[in-house]
Amino acid sequence: MKSWALASYFVVPALVYTANGIQNHGGHSSTASELLQFFIPNYLFFAAPLAAWAVLSKALKLSTSVSHAGYMGATLALISLFTLFECCVDNSNAMGWLYYWPFAIVLAVSCAIYKQHSTRHPK
Repeated sequence: MKSWALASYFVVPALVYTANGIQNHGGHSSTASELLQFFIPNYLFFAAPLAAWAVLSKALKLSTSVSHAGYMGATLALISLFTLFECCVDNSNAMGWLYYWPFAIVLAVSCAIYKQHSTRHPK
């Protein structure tokens, strides 16, 4: 897999954290020092399913297309939950993010299985 493609998947969690941190929370906006102070733990939380998929796809020697499908599934989980929490559901206590890792794992594996199956059995 090209390194720029892999790096682009790992940029998405940073963008989600930054977009979430820039918005007003509780009537005050986050400062730059607050954003940097909490960046590393939050980035690691958001990027963990992608890192787990990277290790798994390398260990199982998955094809590039199947590996991309897994990354897209994990990224889709992150973006969909972020959009859901920003637009539709009150997540003021952040408990909704507990669904992220299981949702990312299910979507990554489902997308990879679908891609593997569609590659082996074209219509």
